[in-house]
Amino acid sequence: MDLFDRLEQWTSTPLLRLGSSQISLGSLILLAVLAGLLLYLMRQMNRWLREIVLVRLGVERGPREAIATITSYLLTSLILIIGLQAIGVDLSSLTVLAGVLGLGLSLGLQRLAASFFSGITLLIEQPIKVGDLVSLDGVLGTVEKISFRATAVRTLDHVHVIVPNDRLVDSNIINWSYQNTASRVHLPISVAYGTDPLWLTDALLTVARQDSRVLTQPAPTVWFRSFGDSTLNFELLFWTDRPELIEPIKSDLNFRIASEFERREIQIPFPQLVLHRHRSVTTSELPDDYLPSLLRRVDLFRDYDDSQIRWLIEKGRRRTCVVGDVLCREGELGEEFYLILNGRFSVQVKGREEAIATLESGNFFGELAVMLDIPRTATVVALEPGTLFVVDRNNLRHLLERCPNLSQVMAEQLAQRQQVLTNAGLLTPTANQSRPDQLRGILRRVLRL
Repeated sequence: MDLFDRLEQWTSTPLLRLGSSQISLGSLILLAVLAGLLLYLMRQMNRWLREIVLVRLGVERGPREAIATITSYLLTSLILIIGLQAIGVDLSSLTVLAGVLGLGLSLGLQRLAASFFSGITLLIEQPIKVGDLVSLDGVLGTVEKISFRATAVRTLDHVHVIVPNDRLVDSNIINWSYQNTASRVHLPISVAYGTDPLWLTDALLTVARQDSRVLTQPAPTVWFRSFGDSTLNFELLFWTDRPELIEPIKSDLNFRIASEFERREIQIPFPQLVLHRHRSVTTSELPDDYLPSLLRRVDLFRDYDDSQIRWLIEKGRRRTCVVGDVLCREGELGEEFYLILNGRFSVQVKGREEAIATLESGNFFGELAVMLDIPRTATVVALEPGTLFVVDRNNLRHLLERCPNLSQVMAEQLAQRQQVLTNAGLLTPTANQSRPDQLRGILRRVLRL
C-alpha cells in the first residue's frame, strides 16, 4: 500500500460518533479549512458593511458598529451550521447533547451568558453606543467597542478599560452624549470676606464669555453657595457642548480667573486667624470700571438694588471701546443691543457728511435691528473712549420684561422713528390713535417680536 492510500485510510478512520454521524480526522480538517475560509469572507463582508455601505448611507458611528456587530454574530452562527453540515453531521442528533451542554453552561457560565445577552441589549436598545462619552465608577472615557462579552472604554488619558457588559446594564452610568451633548459645569470659587459679590460676578462672567467653548445660550451664571469659615463660596455655572473637554475648560478658566482676580485685586483666602479693625470701603474708593456703579449712573437703573443689578450683569456684558471704534455699520444685520454707560458716540447715515445725532450716557442704539430683524439703519462710531452694556437678541426680551421703564423709554424712541416703524409694519401712517395708545400698541408688538 503506497503512501497516499495509507494517508487516505488514516484520515478516513472514524474518531468519534455523533448520533448517526461519524467524525473522522479528514472531516475535522475539512471543517477547519471551511471555517477559516468562511471566517475570512465574513470579516471582509463585515468590514465592507461597516466602512463602506453604512457610511454611504449616512449611518452614525454608534448604530453602524451595532449593525456590524449583530451581523457578525449571525454570520458566525451560519458558518458553524454550514461547517457541521459539510462534514456530514446530522444536526438533529445534537439536540440532546446541546440540551446537556446548555444546562452545564447555564450553571457554570452564568456571568458570561449575562454579559453576552447584556451586550445584545446594548446593541439593540443603544442606551450606550460606540463613540459616546460615559462615566462609570469614576472612569470617564469614550466607548470604543462593544463586543459579545465586554465593552472597551478609552479614558481621557488614552488608557483602555474593559467593562463587562452586565455591569453596563445593571449599574448607573452617566452618558454625556445621550440625545444632547450640552452639559452644565459647576466651577467652585472661594474668595475672601469683604469681596463685593457684584464685582466678583462681573469678573467671573467676563472670564467665562472669553472662552469660545462656553455656550452663550444658556448663558453662564454665578451662584452664591454659602458662607464658609473664612471664605465666601460661589459657583460659576456654564454650559458646553464639548463634555470630553470639561476638565481642560475648567483648567483654562481657572488660569484666567487667577489673572482677572489679580487685575481686580480680588483676594483668594487661605486658612488663617487674623485680628484686625475693619474699615468699610466707600463708593468713592471703588474702581472706575466697577460695572454696578456704571449701571446705577444710568437713570433707568439708578434705584435698582443689588439683586436686580446682578440679574442685569448676568443678562448682558460690558464692552469698552476707543476713539474711532465702529460699534455697528449701516446695512449689516445686528444681533446686539447697546446701552451707553459712558462716552460719546456719533450716529451717521450714508449720503450725509455730518452726523445726524450724538449719543451719550443713558442713550441706547441697535434695538431696531435686533427686535425687527432688519439691517442696521445707521453707523455708530465712538468719539471718545467709552463703555457700553451689550445685550444679545436672546436676552433682550427678558430685559424688557423685567425693566418696564426701559420698555417705556424704548417705545418713546421707537415712536419717533415713524418711517422705519411704518416700513416694518409696526405703525400705519393713517393711525388715529392718541400718542399714549400708540406707544402701548408699539410696545406690545415689540415684546411680541
